[in-house]
Amino acid sequence: MSLLIEKYPDKMVQVLADPLVNAFMESLRLHDEEAYVHSMEVARLVTLCLIKLEEGNSEIWEKYAGETEIDIQYGTGVKRVKAQNRKAAFVPSVPAVTHEVGQYNVYPDFGEIPKYTGVVEARNFEIFRERLEQAGMGGQAADFFRCSGRLSRDCYKLEIEAAMRSPHVAGFQLLDLQDFPGQGTALVGMLNALRENKGFIEPKDWRGFCGDLVPLAVFDSFVWESGQTVTVGAALRNNRPLLPAQTMQVTFVCGDFTVTQQIAVPELTPQFVRLTELTLHIPADCIGHAKLTLSLPQEQVQNAWEITVLPPVTPVREDVIIAHSFTEAEPYLQNGGRVLLLPAQITEKIAGFYCADFWNYHMFRIISESMGKTPPVGTMGLCIDAEHPIARAMFSADYSTPQWYGAVSHADCAVLDAAPAGYRPAVQMIDNVERNHRLGLIFEAAVCGGALLVCTVRFDEMPDDISMNRLHHAVTDYVQSEQFQPDTVLSAELLRTLFR
Repeated sequence: MSLLIEKYPDKMVQVLADPLVNAFMESLRLHDEEAYVHSMEVARLVTLCLIKLEEGNSEIWEKYAGETEIDIQYGTGVKRVKAQNRKAAFVPSVPAVTHEVGQYNVYPDFGEIPKYTGVVEARNFEIFRERLEQAGMGGQAADFFRCSGRLSRDCYKLEIEAAMRSPHVAGFQLLDLQDFPGQGTALVGMLNALRENKGFIEPKDWRGFCGDLVPLAVFDSFVWESGQTVTVGAALRNNRPLLPAQTMQVTFVCGDFTVTQQIAVPELTPQFVRLTELTLHIPADCIGHAKLTLSLPQEQVQNAWEITVLPPVTPVREDVIIAHSFTEAEPYLQNGGRVLLLPAQITEKIAGFYCADFWNYHMFRIISESMGKTPPVGTMGLCIDAEHPIARAMFSADYSTPQWYGAVSHADCAVLDAAPAGYRPAVQMIDNVERNHRLGLIFEAAVCGGALLVCTVRFDEMPDDISMNRLHHAVTDYVQSEQFQPDTVLSAELLRTLFR
C-alpha cells in the first residue's frame, strides 16, 4: 500500500477524502481496530480501480489485484475467507437482496409495561426502568424514547433509500419493522412487540421512502450553505408492473423562499431510473430550516428531506475566557468569571458516535469481548434541550440531526454519573439500558462562584465546516450573553477529576 501512496498519492487521497468512505472508516475505527485495518485494504482496492479505469495501468493492477483474505460476519462471530479481486464491477445475474438491514436501536417505552396483561410480563422493561432511576435519570425516560426513536427512524430512511438508489439491488430484507424481545431485548422497530405504532412516523410517510414507488433525491449533504448553488439529482425507483408517463414535482422551501420545478417521467416498467439533475440557488438570507420534496401528484406519492441552511464560515469572537482544563479555569471562576471549558483531556468518557446503536449493546458487547475485540460504542443519539440558546442557534430539534454530525464525531462525551440526580446537560448523549451513564456533550454549572460552560467538541479538527463553525459561534456567544446564568451547582472536585 505504501508503494501505491508513493506512486499515486492523488488517487489514494481521492478515495480516503470521500466523506462517506471517511465516515465509514471512522465508524470501523471506533468499533473494531482490526476491521479498520481491513477497511484500508478496501481503500487500496478502490485506488486500484481508479488507476485501472483512468490510466489503464495493467501492470500495477496485476501486481496488487490478486487473491486476498478478508473477515466476514459468520453467525455471531467472524470467519476469515479468501476473496478474489475482480477487474470488473460485479453485476448480479439473479436478483440480489440485502440481508437484515436496519437494526437501529430505540430506548424502551416504559408506557408499554401495563399493556402486558396476559401470561407474559414486561420484566425486561421493569429492570431497565429501575436501572435508569438508580442512575438519577428516571425523569428522562420519555425523552430518551422519543429522541432515540426519531434518530432510528431517520437512519432507517437513509438506509432504505440507499438500497432504492442502488441499480443492481433488487430489494432488501429489513430487521425489523417491530421490536424483538429476545437476545437481550432488541428494540429496533418502528412498531413495538405488540405491533403498535410507536409514534415516530405515520404509515403514509413511511411509504414515501419504503413502497413500490419511491421518488429519490441525490445530494451531497443535509447541511447547505446560504448563498451557494446546490445540485440535486432526481431519481425514481419503480416496482409497479407499469407506471404511466407523468410529471414529478420538485419543491424546495426555506422560509419565504420557494422553488418549484417540473420533471417529465416516462412510462416505466420496474426499474431504477435517474431522471435529471436540478440546480438550486440558495439566497444569502436563506438561513435555518428548509425542506426538499419530490412528489408524483398523479400517484399521490411523495418523499421529503429536511435540510439545514447555515451561513458561511466566519471568525469566532475572541473576547471569551477559554480554558482547556479545570485547573486552568478555576482561578477565573473563583473571581466570579464566565469560562468556556474546551477540555484537552477527559478522564472518564465515551466516544462520540452519531448513529443509533446496532441491535442491542448487551449482545454485541459479549460477542466482542469473547473475540478479544473492542465493544461497540453503544450510545443512542442525542437528547437536546431544543429551547436552549445554543440549540436555537443551531436550528436544532431535540434529537440528533445532521448539523450535529461533525460535532458528535469529533467529541468525547463526559461521564457525569457523579452529578446530582436529575441534572440534565443541554446536549446529552443517550446511553444504553445496560450501562446508563449520564453523558454530557455540552453542559453548564455554577462552580466556585463563577459560571462554567463545558463543550467537549474538538473544533480545531474541522475549522472549515459550517456546522462546526456555527456551533463554535453559538457556545462563545452564549457564554457572553445575559442568558448564561447557570443555577445548578457542580462540585469543583468532580470537574477537577474529569478535566485535568
